[in-house]
Amino acid sequence: MREVIETKLGARYRVVRELEPGVSARRLLLKHIELHTMHTAHVPLRESEAEGFGTAAKALLGVRISHIAPVEDLVVQDDGVPAIVTPYYGHALGLVTLEQLGASRGGKLTPQEIEAAGDHILHAMDDAHGGRLYNGPLSARQVLIDRQGRVQLEHFGLGRMLERGVEGARIATEGELREEVRSVLELLFRCLTGLDPRTIGVSAGQVVSSLDPLLDEWLAKGLRESDGFESAAAARAAMPENLRVVKPRDGALASAMRRIMGIAGL
Repeated sequence: MREVIETKLGARYRVVRELEPGVSARRLLLKHIELHTMHTAHVPLRESEAEGFGTAAKALLGVRISHIAPVEDLVVQDDGVPAIVTPYYGHALGLVTLEQLGASRGGKLTPQEIEAAGDHILHAMDDAHGGRLYNGPLSARQVLIDRQGRVQLEHFGLGRMLERGVEGARIATEGELREEVRSVLELLFRCLTGLDPRTIGVSAGQVVSSLDPLLDEWLAKGLRESDGFESAAAARAAMPENLRVVKPRDGALASAMRRIMGIAGL
């Protein structure tokens, strides 16, 4: 794949700079020539993926699910390599992932932030599964936080379509669904504790002092390979917020995002 692409991308966009690569594509920061809005372009990591990338992009073009980055446009470059265009969710310094948000706070997110992120991710995943859109295990690089403190999942389903084809990607076994949901719990555990649940034998409550037992139990169940949550809907229904009498304060992720933007002077 070329290291640098055209200054312009199609007739409507100007390339501002290259961003850190995503899990399934290179990223470029774009500016719409007429509207002056900012967008992200996603181009294939390898030339050999160009055809499948374009087919997958067309399948994702009409998907509109809360907390999943929508494909706004599909641009075919002069050499025939397609580029997916999505909204730009970052700030002046670049995109912010959930794990990076934790790093800005000294390496860990609060339990309230973890629950807010978990609700956003599982909500999106449940809706996607209802439309037979599956991602496989979720990568930390796919979980972006926008300027309003909302989770936006990037490249959801794209890698699976590149690997299996569009129709093959729409079939998932019970085991694959459990694995996809468990990957969410693994990400949340890492962001809460700073530890990898696959390599340690302790619960979140043993690491985080005064952790709500409901959250500790929810994470523990979701991480068990034998009898974890069978679906995103089941995991979301069992979330601690649905079992508490007193609900946690809203806006936890938004507050954290405002703090990181303040640190960056934005």
